[in-house]
Amino acid sequence: EALSLGLPSLCTDSCGIADLLRERKAAMVTGESVSEMADGLQQILEEEGLRSELSVNGRKAVAEVFSMAAVGDRLERTYSDVLDRKSRLNEISKPEQIK
Repeated sequence: EALSLGLPSLCTDSCGIADLLRERKAAMVTGESVSEMADGLQQILEEEGLRSELSVNGRKAVAEVFSMAAVGDRLERTYSDVLDRKSRLNEISKPEQIK
């Protein structure tokens, strides 16, 4: 939610989407120690350019990855893939008809 509002955000390496956020420069990703998180927050507070970058990239990441349209597209592709695989398996497992 914070990312979608353009709030510069911090998460730890253990966050499920840390790699995605790091790659997109959408949030400050730190280790889990208090000192690492404090250093990350301090950096966000002190660097206006970083805050701006995190804000813009965070909103963009949410729109591209987590919006209803993006999630719907991925879900549709997943269902299509499952149905395609099922269809292929059905074709393979059909016994040949006796002539």
